[in-house]
Amino acid sequence: MNGIELLKVKATGIGSMPQKNAGEICRVILDNFSDLPFWPQLPKSNAYENMLVQYSENLPGMIFDAKRKGVYFNAACDPQKELLACYEKIAACEYEYFKISPEYAAGFYEMLKICRDSPCAFLKGQVVGPLTFLSSVQNAEGTILLYDDMFTDAITKALALKAVWQAKQIIAAGKKPVIFFDEPYLASFGSAFCNLSSERATQILNDLVGTVKKELDIPIGVHCCGNTDWTMLLNTDIDIVNFDFFGFGKYFMLYPELIRNFLNKGKIIAWGITPTGEYNSGVDVPLLREKFARALEILEKKNVARDQLLRYSIFTPACGMGTMSEEDSRMVIKITAGFARGGF
Repeated sequence: MNGIELLKVKATGIGSMPQKNAGEICRVILDNFSDLPFWPQLPKSNAYENMLVQYSENLPGMIFDAKRKGVYFNAACDPQKELLACYEKIAACEYEYFKISPEYAAGFYEMLKICRDSPCAFLKGQVVGPLTFLSSVQNAEGTILLYDDMFTDAITKALALKAVWQAKQIIAAGKKPVIFFDEPYLASFGSAFCNLSSERATQILNDLVGTVKKELDIPIGVHCCGNTDWTMLLNTDIDIVNFDFFGFGKYFMLYPELIRNFLNKGKIIAWGITPTGEYNSGVDVPLLREKFARALEILEKKNVARDQLLRYSIFTPACGMGTMSEEDSRMVIKITAGFARGGF
């Protein structure tokens, strides 16, 4: 991972925010996450900023339905022709083909503009993960695209190049990119809703990381907002694992040996320390510090070195905040930043 300086960073955010004014929330983010700001996704501003729609431009077979405000498989398309056109762009490394247009990501363009004058070294971006995107769209026969090997391969590589395109814009703005892939679908592992094997999920995620790193050696993270197969995820080529510690930390901590091995590789855990869906006025820094201190104690007793764990940790909200109130979202940002500024 080309990002050892990232170890100096202690806090960032996930992605979605409830605000509609990009400039206003970008400044709040920069003020609080000054080491590693993130660009905000603004799903309440327009349908193009829906997590799936936002990254759907020029993906093979995809079409935006304005009435349903979502992305769907175009039943009228020629699948083979769509796939061939996509692979040609991938092979030619035509990053601009995989761009995210301004109407799809106002927060990205606003943050690029205003962060140039910020002292921050890094800027975090995000892309919907392939497992989540592919599990959310069905082909013309009603089969989830995740079970279509050709579309899975093409869309995984296309999403990786959307990350590369984004990272190149961040570099052009004078910042070092860190890109997270958001994978809420990972919380389905082990349930009746997921027929995907751990081996196949690992293959897809490693293909994703490999495609990005073939072009740019940048830190790549995966965000999961629920419990998942931690054995699978911690054994992938991902550099940063980000999860909802507040809600699911007890499950993550069942794997101390995997956590230790992950850290020994110089990889980073991004703890979703501040609840989002469970947020209430009783949540504050002392409460979170007490909860995290118990986790440190548990892991230390299981031979996960405290100093190493703290050195390779970043703190975030538990998940995106697009469904929260604006006031509560600003409080979650403030609390997360406040927590990260303290020592242990």
